[in-house]
This record gives sequence, C-alpha cells and structure tokens, in this order.
Amino acid sequence: MLGTFGTYFREKREPTPAERQAVEILSHTAALAIERTRAEEALRESDRKLQTLVGNLPGMVYRCPVAAPWPLTCCSDGVHGLTGIAASGFMSGRITWLDLILPQDLEDVERAVGAALEERRPFEMVYRVRHADGRARWVMDRGRGVYDTAGVAVAIEGFVGDLTRQREAEEALRETDRRKDEFIATLSHELRNPLAPLRTALHLLRQRAAGNGSDRLFETMDRQVAHLVRLVDDLLEVSRISRGTLDLRRDRVSVPAIVRGAIEAAEGLIQASSHALHVTLPGEPVWVDGDPVRLTQILTNLLNNAAIYTEPGGRIEVRADCRDGVVELAVRDNGAGIDPERIGELFEMFVRGERNGRPQGGLGVGLALARRLAEMHGGTVVATSQGPGTGSEFVVRLPAIEAPAQVDTTARTTDAAAPRLRVLVADDNSDAAEMTALLLSSLGCEVRTVHDARSAIAEAERLRPDLLLLDIGLPDANGYEMCRRIRSADWGAAMAIVAVTGWGQERDRRESADAGFDLHLVKPVEPEALTQLVRGASGRRLRCDHPIAPGRRLSA
Repeated sequence: MLGTFGTYFREKREPTPAERQAVEILSHTAALAIERTRAEEALRESDRKLQTLVGNLPGMVYRCPVAAPWPLTCCSDGVHGLTGIAASGFMSGRITWLDLILPQDLEDVERAVGAALEERRPFEMVYRVRHADGRARWVMDRGRGVYDTAGVAVAIEGFVGDLTRQREAEEALRETDRRKDEFIATLSHELRNPLAPLRTALHLLRQRAAGNGSDRLFETMDRQVAHLVRLVDDLLEVSRISRGTLDLRRDRVSVPAIVRGAIEAAEGLIQASSHALHVTLPGEPVWVDGDPVRLTQILTNLLNNAAIYTEPGGRIEVRADCRDGVVELAVRDNGAGIDPERIGELFEMFVRGERNGRPQGGLGVGLALARRLAEMHGGTVVATSQGPGTGSEFVVRLPAIEAPAQVDTTARTTDAAAPRLRVLVADDNSDAAEMTALLLSSLGCEVRTVHDARSAIAEAERLRPDLLLLDIGLPDANGYEMCRRIRSADWGAAMAIVAVTGWGQERDRRESADAGFDLHLVKPVEPEALTQLVRGASGRRLRCDHPIAPGRRLSA
C-alpha cells in the first residue's frame, strides 16, 4: 500500500478507486477515534461536575433495595452532614437507613413508601432521623421506585434534604406568635381590671350628679373610658382573627339597625370634633346575614376613622343602599384624604394614616379589623380618595338576603323595677368589687363582697345568693375549679353563676361554659348589662349556650 502511495506521489497520477476508498476509510477511522476521545473526555468532565454538584448538595442522593432495612447501595457524601456518619459506613452495610429513622416515624415512612411503590408513583415525605450526636434531625425525602422489565420494583432512588433549620425557624415563629397572643391576652386582662371600677364609678357619679351642670365632664370621661375599652377590644379581636378562633354568631340583621348601632357607638368621637353627620338610609327594608355585633363593629371603625382624620367641624356622610343583591355601606368625609399610592397599605395591621403630615393616634388596627370581618361575612371593604386634602370614602359591600317573613317589632319593657336579689361579688380587686356592689345596691339588691376563693365559697354556702359574680383570676384558687365545686354541692346546683373577668378569649369562654358558668362577662362590664343581668336572674335560669361577646348587651 505504501509503495502504491509512493508511486502515486512520484508519478503524480490519479489514485485508483481502491486507493481512494482506502484513504476515506483511514480518514473516517481517525475522525471516529478523535470524536470518541473527545466524548470520553466530555463524559469524564461531566462526571466530575456531577460528582462536585452532588457532593455540594445539602443532602444525600441515594439508592437502596426495596426490601427493608434499606441498606444503601449508593449514596453521596452529603449523608455525613445529615447523619454524622460517612458514606463508607453505609456502603459497608454496617448500618442501614432504617436504623436511623425515629421509631415514632418509622411506621408512617414504611407505609408511605409501600403505597408509592404499589401505585408506581413518586413519594415525598417529612420525617426524623437520629444524628450521630444523638439529636433528631428533620429531613425531606423525595424518591421513586426503580422497576425491572416485568414491572417489579427492584430498588428505590431519591434525594434526602435537611429540613432541621427550617423546622426550627418555623417552631421559633410559632413560639413567638404564641407569646404574642399570650402577651395580648394578658395585656387585655390587666387593662380591663382597672377599667372596670372606673366605668362603674363613673356611672354612679353621673347618676348622683344629675342636673348639677357637670354632664359635659361626665360625657368626656365616659367617652375616653369607652375609647380605652375599644382599643383593648381591637387588640383582642386581631389576636382572635389571626388565630382563626373568632366565631360569628349569624342572624338576619337589618341594615338600618347596623347603621344606628354604629352611629351610637361612634357618636361621642364625632360630637367631640363637632362634625356634621348626614345619614341616608334605603327607602325599603334591607337585610344581611351576619353577626350583628361584628357588622356594627365594621361600620363603627370606619366612622371612628373618618372622625379622627377629619379636621374639627368637618362633614361625615353615611350611606346605605342595595343594588343588584349587594348591600353597600359607605362612609365619606371631607378630611385629610389619602395618597392613592398608599391606599393599598391602609388595611395592613398597625398602619396609621396622617393628618397635617403627622401620624394620628390609635393602634392602626381598625381598618385591618374592618376588612377581615367583612371578608368573614363574604364581603369587601374598599377605599377611594383623590389625594391628600380631598377627603376619602370607604365602602363595605355585603351580600343581601331576603327579608324575614315577620319581624317582631314589639318593644321590650326595660323600665321595670329590678328585683331584690341576694348577690355575692367575689373579686380580688377591691375597687372593682366595691363599685359593682354600689351599682347593684342602687338597683335594690342585697350585696356582699369577698376578695378570695375561700371566703367566696364559705359565703356562697352561707348566703345562698341568687346570683354569684365570680372573678376567674382570684389569687388563691382557679375560678373554674371554684365553679365546679359550687355546682357539685346541693346548695349550688341551681345558683346563677356569672364569670366577670378580664380574660375574654374564646378558650376562656369555652372553659367557663365547661366549668358550669351561666355567662361569661368581660371587664369592664357595662352598667346597663349588669342591670339587665339582675332582671334576667330573677325571671329565669341564665344560660351559657351563647357566651356574651365583649360589648354585647345582655337581654333579660
């Protein structure tokens, strides 16, 4: 062959077909060899990159047989970070993956993997494994089965990632949230206790000083106490909603009744700023399905917001109407207005608006609370404004319902003389107990006060009162246990027992009902509520089927 090529080059003749074919074969073979060399090098480089990637993953890539105890036939070095054990320890068979799964999680893990293999689908699960240092670590396991040509599962392969830090962070957040709720509940309780005697004392003073020209002073004091109560209530409501423990007590509610209730609640703040209030109600009855207290609270918060962010002597308009099955409750003012770019953030928690360039008072929860309550009723709250200084309008939209077939318009008699009842007041706050006793005495009741649990039980057994007002947080005993003890006695089975306390969360109300309390009242209790409570205790046994919400007036 070389001789032939030599002749070709010396003689400079055309190569024969055989010679040409030989050259092409040699060239193709050389090209294939070069291509293979390059492919092998690319594969080695790819393997190096894959190994580097797998080695740097914050977890383990693994492969193991289907049968327990799942000895790892292949695993990445990331297993050391997860378990504190080198990959060689698993590959040697001295330890299996099953050995590390915590016993309390093992059954669920085996069940989940078995179901996934049987259904020929991937699996994803979270469980705990034991680290070499003795601590448990949370892991996320994502894997799938490997099947032979007959469709039989022969192996499991997947990836296990470390979730410990994420779980610890989530637990820290839950603990922070729990402490926040605990703090809010404790703060509400501690604030309600001094407010209770203040409100009762103010009511008594106002009665005694009637007609001496001090009405304006009492109105101011009453308005400010009511404002404090409202702030405390808002804090507690936000906590309940954030935990999903706020229950709605739904009923058919008249829209004009919502408007009237809200105006009554916000009237003090509106009058204090000398605002002109204009109200437009629908010409025919309009009804919604919802909690009357919460619906009134929504509109009250909007009215309070309008009063705060409008200069004294301003104008506030309230409009209620119904269009296409949707009720609209609108509150418009000619106050500070809102920057259109900030409208969206107004409904966020603890965000306060500005008037004259300065943030206003309050906690910044009123609008957020209004929106959340509206959403719980299947409605919305939206705000509009042309900008600073142009006023603003807030509109609540709720689904309308048909009017009830009959509406009871019979007025209840509320001016009947209170019966002479024997009432025992048990409260470690002596000021609160004394003010409550004075109010009850003015209603014609025979009242005794005690300030500790031992005296309360002894006096209840001796006096056999018609009504026991019992503070849950007495220093020497739990009020719930006291109620159970009284209920278990023959002389206490039929006694009307009412919890009067600063603790007002849903779990507190449930515990009251379980312990045998007839009602759960949250401090400060409205004087009117105590008056109706006394009248109700004389006519029938009180019930705790519907624990009274903060601010809701009792009915006889």
